[in-house]
Amino acid sequence: MPFVLAVCSQKGGSGKSTVVTGLADALVQSAQRVLVLDADAPQHTLLRWYGEAHKLPKFASLIVEAAPGADLHKRRWPAADTVIIDCPGRLDGVVRSALAAADALLVPLQPTYPDSWALSGLAETVHAAVQARKRPLPAFVVLNRLKPRTRLAKQADGLGQLLPNGFQMLDTRLRDLQGFQVAMGSGDTPLGLDPTGPAAADLRQLAAELLTHTRKTHGTDTRSPSSLRHQSR
Repeated sequence: MPFVLAVCSQKGGSGKSTVVTGLADALVQSAQRVLVLDADAPQHTLLRWYGEAHKLPKFASLIVEAAPGADLHKRRWPAADTVIIDCPGRLDGVVRSALAAADALLVPLQPTYPDSWALSGLAETVHAAVQARKRPLPAFVVLNRLKPRTRLAKQADGLGQLLPNGFQMLDTRLRDLQGFQVAMGSGDTPLGLDPTGPAAADLRQLAAELLTHTRKTHGTDTRSPSSLRHQSR
């Protein structure tokens, strides 16, 4: 069975789809077969991105599909190591179904107090999902679009204390780097456009940290996270 990761954010501008594409690329480069389900209708940003990305040979083991609606928890997964569900911004039946199917939740969060406060609605939905499925759902938060050496960066150090119960702040911080936006528009990720650059380094760190938690909670056989940190194309 694949490890199923739901990626959710209620706040616009969190960079959710950019995080998903970069994480998928990092996992593919660690020899994983990855299925991404684009449940964020009607935008379907990931399907548009995949229209170009699928032409790259490195993405031979990556598939991006439209999600089948609010019955994700009933789906039989294909042969894949990781399934990533890009959830819609609204807390609807699709999100509830994704949470029912997921082994873990990842929440990209901009480093501001209003963004952290907005997690309360998602936390209630996660709590309801845990009660319904009768098993825990690890929930991880990754700070995204962090501007180093700014007041917001300093403020970010205290945001972990504001997270809802059951949500864990990851050590990885994705910086506000031009490489993320440039790569998204070209049907690639920073790992392809600038594999030795800072944006690629951030993505490898995120993948490595999540793989560490994956093995703890799911027993997935993956490559060593340290190999991801030092991997080049």
